[in-house]
Amino acid sequence: MLLRIRASHRERVRRKARADRPGRRYRPAQLHKPGRAQGQLLPVPRPASQVRQEAQSPEPDQLSGQSVVSNLPILPPLRLVVVLPAAALAAAVVFPPALSAQSRVNGLLAYGVPGDCSDRAPADRSCYGSFIETFHPRTGKVRQVSSTELGFDAGDPAWSPNGQFLAFVAGSKLTLTISDADGNDAHEVVRDAVEPAWAPGGRRLIFRRTLYKTPQRAGSGAPTLFVVNSDGSGERRLVRGELPAWSAQSEIAFVRFDRDFDPDVYLMRSDRTGLRRLTRGGQTDRPDWSPDGRRLVVEQRTGRRTNIAIIDRAGRRVRLVTRKGGSTPTWSPDGHKIAFNRGGSIYTVNARGGGLRRIVRYSGRVDGIDWQLR
Repeated sequence: MLLRIRASHRERVRRKARADRPGRRYRPAQLHKPGRAQGQLLPVPRPASQVRQEAQSPEPDQLSGQSVVSNLPILPPLRLVVVLPAAALAAAVVFPPALSAQSRVNGLLAYGVPGDCSDRAPADRSCYGSFIETFHPRTGKVRQVSSTELGFDAGDPAWSPNGQFLAFVAGSKLTLTISDADGNDAHEVVRDAVEPAWAPGGRRLIFRRTLYKTPQRAGSGAPTLFVVNSDGSGERRLVRGELPAWSAQSEIAFVRFDRDFDPDVYLMRSDRTGLRRLTRGGQTDRPDWSPDGRRLVVEQRTGRRTNIAIIDRAGRRVRLVTRKGGSTPTWSPDGHKIAFNRGGSIYTVNARGGGLRRIVRYSGRVDGIDWQLR
């Protein structure tokens, strides 16, 4: 009897130990499925809501990108590579910003030294000085631009946008020439070309050429603007006009004279579209763009004198810079000053007015002032 009690006690202990195992529960033999041995442990049934939640949840390898097999090496996460079309890639490239006025430094002033123009007609604008000089505004140093190719008949200097090259007109054949800043390494671009101005990129120039009817007669010529590459190739005709100025926004300002020789300023895009008349009344001449391409400095007749004025792109006068005369204005590269000619001397004045200063003195006409970007 005692042995039976001990055996029964041991059986109860074993059953209790099996029931305490996590996630499993002992089932009586009659509850087991057919074909299973009695006493076999079965997983505890889970609630239906938990089963549905696990079915909707992604597997661990779908979340981490790693293998669920523990004895395999762990792979690095996948990286998504997107291939863009060429047009989209070009649009996504961020170019460096344009040179601001604060980062621009004023360099040398270039101008033509006066020549003898007593035998020229008043409307003839091809009277050039005998050579070109440069002036340093801070040091006051004046030097002649020297070149064996240049000769002694040159004028209309125009600095390249980066300030490294100088374009000018030289010789009796009115040859458009390009040299370095010192006048050396000069090479011919095209002949019969005056009033040069550089394109913003520095690869092209615009100039004026007078086209005559056959036979050639005085006063029968039509001033016409042409554009040419800096190496002399790709010359093409643009529009009737003269005294061109090319803005940083690829817009060209130029002058047209009416039958009474009264000038007005016109605007046109470099692709020969958008031609429009900017000023009226025959009072505005010799435009030059501000460095940002938003305003123009011009000669403007006010009463009996020609003064320097600033106008906007709508043709409205913003400010009268001088009141005692001035001609041939040009902006400084930083946009703060304007240089101009008065009575054969070169003056500078603040673009906002005031600060008038004479920097170069001559007794004759100073031709074609231009300011270098240093």
